[in-house]
Amino acid sequence: MAMSTSPQNNLRLLSSASGASVAAKSITTNVLDALGDKKHIAAHLHDDNAYTVDALLFYFSAPWCEPCRAMPQPLALIAAQYPTLLILEADAEEQPDACELFDVTAVPTFVVVAKNNKAATGAPLNDEGWAVVSKINGADVKGVADAVKAALGEPNEATTTTHTTTTGKDPLTAKIESLIHGDKVVLFMKGVPDAPRCGFSRRVIEALNGAGCSSFAHVDILAEDMQDVREGLKSYSSWPTYPQLYVDGELVGGCDIIEEMASSGELKDTLGKDPLTAKIESLIHGDKVVLFMKGVPDAPRCGFSRRVIEALNGAGCSSFAHVDILAEDMQDVREGLKSYSSWPTYPQLYVDGELVGGCDIIEEMASSGELKDTVA
Repeated sequence: MAMSTSPQNNLRLLSSASGASVAAKSITTNVLDALGDKKHIAAHLHDDNAYTVDALLFYFSAPWCEPCRAMPQPLALIAAQYPTLLILEADAEEQPDACELFDVTAVPTFVVVAKNNKAATGAPLNDEGWAVVSKINGADVKGVADAVKAALGEPNEATTTTHTTTTGKDPLTAKIESLIHGDKVVLFMKGVPDAPRCGFSRRVIEALNGAGCSSFAHVDILAEDMQDVREGLKSYSSWPTYPQLYVDGELVGGCDIIEEMASSGELKDTLGKDPLTAKIESLIHGDKVVLFMKGVPDAPRCGFSRRVIEALNGAGCSSFAHVDILAEDMQDVREGLKSYSSWPTYPQLYVDGELVGGCDIIEEMASSGELKDTVA
């Protein structure tokens, strides 16, 4: 039995169409209902004013996808330019109906939908006239920006004025808050995680990685389009130096504080589980018996996996979940599970969320009769 994910009616709200900065939050609705459910979404914004949505940007992502982790910053910038654009993030694995509707086969994928828009490329999706304007495959930020522009036109002074008037905040503050709330963990740093451009930024990256947080949004405050943020954030946060770490929209601190929290173990608790750990634990607990193997039960791709399948079948266990660690979308799990379980090889067998062992242990348990009792 292959691992599968049950559909969930949840979207992450990444931007407010009123121009307000909104912390990424879950909304109990699905992609299809969102097309006619603006009042429900507006309630999550606590916005009693007229709620104008001219276009929706559906961002299909997955927690294990590396390119998706770099998207919060550019999406926040696009949101700041278009106050009547609503950005909703959907986990592709939790929205199968929407993936089928929009023919989403990989992540990240972006779908721009607008109402009664002359740039629409397909038939209306509902009676209100919402239709697809454009679909962009892959982490093509320019393509997304161009698609939004095709639907809403050039961002202009009138848009900026509306943004300021509606929210009571100047555009820079709105931009900063969009970035801060762009993901659960956001690091404002010099450079990028793979190439920090100052020692303090490098030390914070090391502290985050040491706390098990390898997935987080980052903003390079040395980038040309971030010079206003570089100066503005100092005043906004009352923190004069970089790097600055934010969790759930709140400032945690700079390098010294982060390293102190890392030493005490507090940083790990503050950050919570990173997406890869969450993905691994979801797979491990996906069924009573879960086998991480090379290939699939009907076609194992290594002798050790074949031998474990035979041992399980011999113990009367023919129904179990399996994860093919050679699959393209499981490469992160393939490496990450080795560290998580402190077990360097495959296959790995889990029962009730606990590691039982690899091939040799499984065969020994099968020979003694212990395996039959364990998997029962």
